[in-house]
Formats: sequence, structure tokens, C-alpha cells
Amino acid sequence: MQSQENIDWHQDIFDVLECQGIDLIAHVPDAGHAPLIRKCDARNDMDVVTLTTEEEGVGLLCGAWAGGRKGVLLMQSSGVGNCINALALPVICRVPFLSIISMRGEWGEFIPWQVPMGRGTPKVLEAMEVSVFRADVKEKVGETVNAAGQFAFNTRRSAAVLLSQEMLGAKQYKEFMFQRRALVASLLEHRPANMVVVSSLGNPTWDVASVGDHALTFNFIGAMGQAGPFALGLAMAKPDKRIVLFAGDGELLMSLGVLATIANQAPANLAVVALDNESYVETGNQPTATAGPTDLEAVARACGFVQTRSVVEEAPLNDIRDMVWGGEGPLFVNIKIVAEALPLVFPYSFDGATAMNRFRGAVNDSKMG
Repeated sequence: MQSQENIDWHQDIFDVLECQGIDLIAHVPDAGHAPLIRKCDARNDMDVVTLTTEEEGVGLLCGAWAGGRKGVLLMQSSGVGNCINALALPVICRVPFLSIISMRGEWGEFIPWQVPMGRGTPKVLEAMEVSVFRADVKEKVGETVNAAGQFAFNTRRSAAVLLSQEMLGAKQYKEFMFQRRALVASLLEHRPANMVVVSSLGNPTWDVASVGDHALTFNFIGAMGQAGPFALGLAMAKPDKRIVLFAGDGELLMSLGVLATIANQAPANLAVVALDNESYVETGNQPTATAGPTDLEAVARACGFVQTRSVVEEAPLNDIRDMVWGGEGPLFVNIKIVAEALPLVFPYSFDGATAMNRFRGAVNDSKMG
């Protein structure tokens, strides 16, 4: 019998996709799916579509099936919540829908923010009439995906394969032996007393945390796509504070609509700093839409931001700092940065309630700014 270590279950999935004629691969980048995505991307007879949010994949695959093609949606369990309403489309129209989901919030999970959706994923899918298939060991992955695919396309129903976190391995964070972050430090060191900082999950949070802990900083470690609305709500609640949001390009692409909402609310005290590395670095350096023709500054300007600017070199950073600290908002600065893996610097607490309680107390403390 082949040992678990020697089983290439990504290849097993690829073989099933090829056998079943599934040639449209939609995905939001995820490290667990990265080897499979690379295999598909290397084939000229397969189309690989990088989505900005998982729900786009539902409509994409339904439209492709209407036109005679078969596809699959690859995502992480945290993305299932983004698809809930969209999942009604294949149910109502009896369109076969297949998804392969890498699970988080289970075996040895490192980030508490992943737990609620990880636990809720099977129930959410079943509530939306998606039949759930689960693979807990590598040797069962291929046959499980094959069974789910056959079920979906033969019965014109929805099916999802859950790849257990025990099989995938708990996500580990490693220290790398090199450094960066001068840009973020230049915008935050000696910050004004009334500045309140919000950072989106992933690299923006590690970057902001690397400058040092601050009670008036709230770092997102999950809930992708919610940092922008959170910063807007904060700006509206605290017009006397300077609210600065540091967000990655992947975060903003997932919720571009929030830029229109911000522009229409027009909070003069809100600055959005996009850290645009044109890549999903943490999940395998897959390119984001900004690596192509998408221009985040142009989007913000079209939405109606009072001030926008793009920065592609370090020369004007003093001007950018002055703009971020005191320019009339809402303003948007898109800063192009190098896509590189950096030492992870953890924020004050990974526990959401602990972090929120301290942050809320500081924001509402008249002695703080």
C-alpha cells in the first residue's frame, strides 16, 4: 500500500477533473489548492480564473454550464460564507455545481477567527441544498472528488468536497531571515495622537504590527472584505479621530463596492492606504487583478474619493505621509510594493474580543488623542 506521505492527492484531483471534462477552474487563491491550481494553469486546454470573491464563482460556473462547459470552484471554508445567497442560483435553476473546499478552523487551527466559519461550513452548505462529501485521508481524495463530480453533473445538483484540515495540515507561520516594512513604518512612526489605525488581514496586519503595538490600532486576522466597512463605521462614529485603513489589494478587490459606499458617505477623516503588491503572497504568489489592467486608484477616483494618488517609488513618501495624516478625506493612496515574504509580527491579541475590548476602550477614552 502506498504511504500517505507519497500520495499526490492534488494530482488525483487533477486526474478526476480531466477525466470528467472539467476545464474551467475558478478560485480565490488558497495555499491548500495552490499545487492543483498550478497543474491546471499549465494546461492550454483549461481556463483558470482568479476571482476577487468566492460568490463570483457560482455565477461564473452556472453561466459556463449554460454554454456547454463544466467547471469547479476551489475555495477555503472561510469563503463559503460569501457564497450563501449565490448558492440559490444553481439550486433554483437545477444547474450542476461542484466545489472543492479546503477546511480551516479544525485540526490544530492557529487563528481563532477561522473557527466559526470552519464549524459552520457543513451546516451552511446543507442548508443551501449542497450535498457534502468529505475527505479525511489523502488516499480517499481522488475517489471522493470523483463521486461528488459524478453526483453533481449526473443529477444536476450542487455538491461540495471538504478537504479536512487534519489531512491538509494545520497552517504554520514560519520566521524568515530577512526584513522590510520601511514604508509602513514611515507612515506610522510618531503618528499623530488622534490617529486610529485599522489593518486588513494578512500582510497589512503583520506590517502594521511590525511598527509596534498601539492601543489605537485594530488588526483584522480574519473576516476578509470587512476591514473597509469597519473603518467607515469607525470614521462615522468618531469624526474627531483620524481613521487610517491599511488594506491589501486582495482585500479591496473582494469588496470594491465599499469604495463607492465610502465616497458617498464622504467622511472627511478617513484615509485608505492600499498596499498593492499585485499578488496573493501568503497563498503562493498568485497574481491579483491589479497585476493586470485593474487600477485601484482609478476605481477610487471614479467612485468619488476627494483625493487619490498612486505611488510607485519612495521619493514622495514625505508628501504621502502628510496626505495620510492630514489630507481632506475621503482619500485613497495606492502604493505599489514588492511581493515578498516577510517575518510575521503578531498583533496585540489573536482573540477578537480581547483585541476589540482594548481598542474600543482606547477609542472612547478622551485622554487618548
